[in-house]
Amino acid sequence: MQPTKTKKEWEIEFKKIYIQILKKQISFDELIVQNEMLLNQFKSEYTIDNNSIEFLPAYFNFIECFLAQNKTDEVKKYLIVGLTNLLNASKKKTSNNNINFSDNEEITKKLLQSRLDLLFGRFNILTRAPANETVDKITSSIITFSEIFGPENVGLTPQYYYLAEYFLDYSDIEEKKERMKRIIVKKIYSKIADNWKNYFMGNSGSMFMEDDNNTDLTLAIGETFVKNISNRIANVFPRDSEIELDLKFKLIRCVILKKNKSAFADQAQSNAIEFQNRVEDKILDKDFITDMNEIINYASDE
Repeated sequence: MQPTKTKKEWEIEFKKIYIQILKKQISFDELIVQNEMLLNQFKSEYTIDNNSIEFLPAYFNFIECFLAQNKTDEVKKYLIVGLTNLLNASKKKTSNNNINFSDNEEITKKLLQSRLDLLFGRFNILTRAPANETVDKITSSIITFSEIFGPENVGLTPQYYYLAEYFLDYSDIEEKKERMKRIIVKKIYSKIADNWKNYFMGNSGSMFMEDDNNTDLTLAIGETFVKNISNRIANVFPRDSEIELDLKFKLIRCVILKKNKSAFADQAQSNAIEFQNRVEDKILDKDFITDMNEIINYASDE
């Protein structure tokens, strides 16, 4: 039987499920069913070893849904399967520490390893695992991804976001440590904001955006985590203490919504302009705000 799709096309199909998970377009139960159907069809068209890393995008989709539903037993099961598959893949081909960018298989393995480490870190946050285990997994995910695309890449937005969540979760509530926690989290959020501005300006030096399918995923990641960060700024920091950071993420969200041709883009821009006019005299990083407004205008004309 001739396969209906190439393996690359199947990878794109699993990526579309992940985008739906990020955007929460339908229920997680429905997404699990869709993912299961795709996986079964993929398995029926290709005879692949059960330990193949080609199944990992589908397994990661299951993990994302189960994490959202706090189903820790299911998450743990797929994490172990994912780790086993990656270990088996590494045994089959020994590589050195230098990345050969012509070797797509090795790059794929590293990206899968990075995402698996992040999922382990998120699982550790959810299950209140020892703090060192959590931060080790998240930082390992950042380092592995950065080996390929660099630490300024917007593809690291989830990793940096959950690193901030680690500090929010595990820091003491003593007043002095509470202040230090907010300083660290603010630095992480500021890095995320700078990465997105540079990405919009074409200064990210990124391979992450090599085709339209990756563009869709990147914007979905941005839309999801920029919104999460805005909510965290409102909930974690004292009222009006981080006006500049708040404005930066409002403007980033405007660009993402416009690039996604969202029906909410114009309203988001209107709200951002109103907020900017109200706090203009308190903004120190005026270059960032000026650049972002130019990017919004450009995105409006696309």
